[in-house]
Amino acid sequence: MNIYKKLCIVSLCLFVQPVIGMDFDPEITEVSLNNNNRAMLILLDDSESDDATDVDRRIGAIYNCFLSAFFQQAGPLIVSASILDNARPKEELSKVDILKLAARYQELEKKASMRNDAETKEFKNILRNIASFDKETAALWIIKKITPELYLLLPKRYLKEFGVAESDVEQFIAKGPLTTVEQELGLKVNHMQTVADIDEIKRPLPVPQVAQYFVDALYDNTKEDPSSIFVLKSEYKALKNSSSIPIWSIWIGGHGVKGIFVADLLISQFKSVLNFLEQGIRTKLLYYFTCFGAGVTNKALYEDVKNGIDRTYSFAIITQAITDTAIIGIAVRPVVENGHLNVKLFQHYRKFIDLVNDTGIIDYKVLADCFIGNLQISGVGSLLPQVKLPGLPWFSVIHGDRVCSIGTILAKTRTQPLNVETFCARQGKKAAPLGILLYADDLPFELIINPTTELGLPSTVISMIPGNAIHHLHKISSSVFKIEQIIGCFTKLEHLGAHKLFIIDEIEVKRGWFSTAKVQNIVVELTPQRNTVYYLQNGKLCKNMVQSTSDGDSAQYVKLLSLLKSSSEIFLSEAEISRVKADADVVFLKKMSSAEAYQVVVKLLDTMPNGMMLRVPKLKGISCPPRQECWMDFLAYLMNYDSLGAQKILWIDEVELYNQIDESMVSMKNIIIDVRDGNTTLFITSVAMGSMIKLNLKTGFGPIQEDYVPEYRIMLDYFNVHKQMPQRIKKGIVSTQDLLTPSAIANIRKVQEKKAQKIGEQRSKEQTTKYEQNRPWWWVW
Repeated sequence: MNIYKKLCIVSLCLFVQPVIGMDFDPEITEVSLNNNNRAMLILLDDSESDDATDVDRRIGAIYNCFLSAFFQQAGPLIVSASILDNARPKEELSKVDILKLAARYQELEKKASMRNDAETKEFKNILRNIASFDKETAALWIIKKITPELYLLLPKRYLKEFGVAESDVEQFIAKGPLTTVEQELGLKVNHMQTVADIDEIKRPLPVPQVAQYFVDALYDNTKEDPSSIFVLKSEYKALKNSSSIPIWSIWIGGHGVKGIFVADLLISQFKSVLNFLEQGIRTKLLYYFTCFGAGVTNKALYEDVKNGIDRTYSFAIITQAITDTAIIGIAVRPVVENGHLNVKLFQHYRKFIDLVNDTGIIDYKVLADCFIGNLQISGVGSLLPQVKLPGLPWFSVIHGDRVCSIGTILAKTRTQPLNVETFCARQGKKAAPLGILLYADDLPFELIINPTTELGLPSTVISMIPGNAIHHLHKISSSVFKIEQIIGCFTKLEHLGAHKLFIIDEIEVKRGWFSTAKVQNIVVELTPQRNTVYYLQNGKLCKNMVQSTSDGDSAQYVKLLSLLKSSSEIFLSEAEISRVKADADVVFLKKMSSAEAYQVVVKLLDTMPNGMMLRVPKLKGISCPPRQECWMDFLAYLMNYDSLGAQKILWIDEVELYNQIDESMVSMKNIIIDVRDGNTTLFITSVAMGSMIKLNLKTGFGPIQEDYVPEYRIMLDYFNVHKQMPQRIKKGIVSTQDLLTPSAIANIRKVQEKKAQKIGEQRSKEQTTKYEQNRPWWWVW
């Protein structure tokens, strides 16, 4: 757990892959079996509080989402105690003060990124004093305690719509059978204590690192009553009340970190939630709203490495993300109108619940519009959701008519220029997509970008390959836009959690009737910290649209261009190999702390030529008593090393730790840092544990059964002879992208028709069973 937490750069925002390029009708989905539709909103977080070290975490995205749902009295709401505790007002203010604060809030809001830390704190605290979870607003809800860390909020308005008496819900039964109210609501409300005073709700101490308490309350098969929240399918069946089983639509939000956290849950914990929704209750939809909720995260959640096809579920799944990026937006804003204070809400939770509770077919576009606002203004980068339909292994962009997708099959088979306007045209109307989605890493044809979006700009180009990726585009041309506008297509995405590289051989634009302008060898580098552009114009290197560059820029430019070569094409000279070995031998002679060791190893990995394999006899480390946690940090940080497509392997025979009196002990052996295939994998033999361990950012860490050393010894021998690493043999696993042939796409509707037929048969069977159970006794005669 600590390793995960320390290697993450925690996302500071919530309003931060698909694996296909296709046109799909999102309105096709399963029809509800009956009118038992129910919906639930879940918000999990323990990181936002007054004692947060970062000012953006005092009152952050989760707080805003909670307020939006709370003020709308949208429906059942499960919330972390920390969120409720943080949402309470910290001081009493008069009406006049509140109006002044609202005006001040708007003033600070306009300053946006120009605010200093003090102003940011003020900005956050104004919102909490204007829009709060207090005794007056809480009076509109019945609040139930699930666990000390987790609470269920039920709007009294919602209960009235169901015809359920408040007193029946407030009743508490510590043990006993399910009540009629619980069967009606699908929630074990009577087995939860009613909260009479919201001051009882406290942030748990110590503060939970992740929301494991939610998973435990959701389902724990070691308890007599496995679920503390939902009435299970099995419980309805045991009561011979199958016709009343609710069909749930779940919206869940929380902070996310690429490939590690989804809505404040570890990937493994979120998988447990998915399994519960599949098996424990009847589910129609899961909608998760979290930073970095696509790309690597979806790959980690659904990829079946053994079969090469992502796992499917019987319910629809929506992620509010297009790729490995934060999602950014506004949920709540206090406004002063005609001398009165109003709270303006930008996320429509009540509408969401009404839509999913409707017995008709879900229109996913309308559903997604509850949370994305104006797509034309916000663009496709941070708020364009995707849906994974029941029974299908891939995600599709919901607003498919607003994007142009270029898949791997198209990239492999097309040689003629591709005009975005005509290629993505619909019903004879030229296309002006907001985004061009690249699922392929190499585009050997000319790409013509002329469409102008509603904002008067060209389409945003987005890498849809999960995680770090390199895209090679041979030529881009335009008769509408300038060179800087075309280059700008690639730099609109910010807050990326991955490292993306676009290498474009040539960009040509029309300057006038008879003249053109060209730039060559363009490199666009997108990182979590910054976006950088290099290109050659008239033989001169330019950086970020400015011609003046340094020697360091030139070196970085050459290095990035070289990454296009595969390891099988890279042959290193004896002199180059010897130089790197000699430098490494000098560096590793001295003793160093874990922090120094990390810097040394990273610098070595950065300076090693692409395609090299290096073995170092010993790393001399300084021990850090009483615990060796600092050397676990060393491994955790290395696991997060960004290779950006380079192929390198560093092998450290052993780590020997020295204490203050110069005694030493070997703590780790055969640390192999394998930097290939766009990610970093560490292998290590722990002397203390007596076991071999594998660490990887995508798959986590854990013991391995087989010895990893022989394989790398063979690779090293090969490298020493051939001066290059052996090309990794890829197994014949068919990817989801490769499955998307025209015939496969045509069969999607057949898949849905078959699903609908199965649902119809099940509904008919349930209706027949219900009729036979209720027919009069004399009918048998």
